Amino acid sequence: MFKKGWKNNILTGLALLTLWGIILSQVALAYGHNPTSIILAQENSPDLSSNDFRMLTVETLPPTSNIPIVLNGSMLYTGSDGTISSLLPQSTYVLEAISETYISENTKATFTKWGDLFDPQSFEIERTIVLTNDKVVRLLLAIHHRVSLAFSDSSGTRIDTSLVESVLVGASDGQSYMLRTYENLWFPGNRFQRVQAPITWKVVNISYTFNEVTVLGRNTVQRGLHVFAPGPDATWGVSLNLYSLKVEVTDFFFGFPIDTEIKISDLSNGDMVLTSRSSLGVLTSENFPRGSYMISVRGIGVALPVSVVFTKPMTVEVRLFSIFDIVFVLALAAAFAGALLLRRHYSARRHQRKWTNSTSFLLDNIDCGVWGRPAESNRIYIIDPWGRLSRGSGIDPVPCCAVVSKLEP
Repeated sequence: MFKKGWKNNILTGLALLTLWGIILSQVALAYGHNPTSIILAQENSPDLSSNDFRMLTVETLPPTSNIPIVLNGSMLYTGSDGTISSLLPQSTYVLEAISETYISENTKATFTKWGDLFDPQSFEIERTIVLTNDKVVRLLLAIHHRVSLAFSDSSGTRIDTSLVESVLVGASDGQSYMLRTYENLWFPGNRFQRVQAPITWKVVNISYTFNEVTVLGRNTVQRGLHVFAPGPDATWGVSLNLYSLKVEVTDFFFGFPIDTEIKISDLSNGDMVLTSRSSLGVLTSENFPRGSYMISVRGIGVALPVSVVFTKPMTVEVRLFSIFDIVFVLALAAAFAGALLLRRHYSARRHQRKWTNSTSFLLDNIDCGVWGRPAESNRIYIIDPWGRLSRGSGIDPVPCCAVVSKLEP
């Protein structure tokens, strides 16, 4: 009999365990497959068939798993469908959302509002629920993603972010962000739009547009060209209108390089963009923003400013009229003036010798009686080298280079 009783006890125990498993499985199927819900139901009342219990459901939007909710001090977590379902006795409960929850290393969820409440109560993290009927609570979450920015020039070569002074980003929800750091930035990926009063909401994704990327005080992007959407561990690559600029300063006449201070200013408003000193007569900027500029130099000498429209890699040559050129021009002018003086001097000497011989010949062959008058009445008019008219008589020698003889009756 002992053996028979022992066998009966085992069979009875197995039957009881099987029955209890069936009851638990049915409860799980009835209340959303949420182990937390089952535990709460068991703790609050062992009699699950009582009419004093109501279903409290918390829905996250967008549906997000592993989001904590505090219910009367107990921490609950959303399941894979983004909901929590709990069978609770009719009573008053305190429900609290967590302001910020890290879903992963590069994604987090932040509390936005309670979607089933009206403002301003909808923005309070903690709320009170009087559970008299089955109730659905909607929790609206903003999903943020960690994003980094990367910049490249017009050729696709990546540039150091320290060259970028600031970035102005516009969001499709109307917000604007001025950025001065470009790594590990958190951007919300969604917003909410009420499509039907009072509790129906639509999730709207947010996109971001780069409106300004400032380098050397100049905007280097076309507004609205670069548009991005946040994503986990995303890197937004932005191509900037940056090109290589080389300025060469050389001597005006001799062409050798000259080290000077080079100034580059905005052609439209005169704002200074860059001031730097050349090295061996050359200033190079590998990443210079596109635009219209005036390039001038400051050194010992004179150089005319050069205006350029900078839209591609460019080399600009500036000719400086240096002190060497000034000395060279003065020496050249002095030599030219000396040559003119010497030429005039030798020319005057030749004319003087020529007309002196002619005068002597003319005076030696004047016949005083050719006009039938006495010799003393004869007159000779002579034009000197300076164009002055002088008069001589007889055959007295007259120093001159040009002679005009005229015998008056």
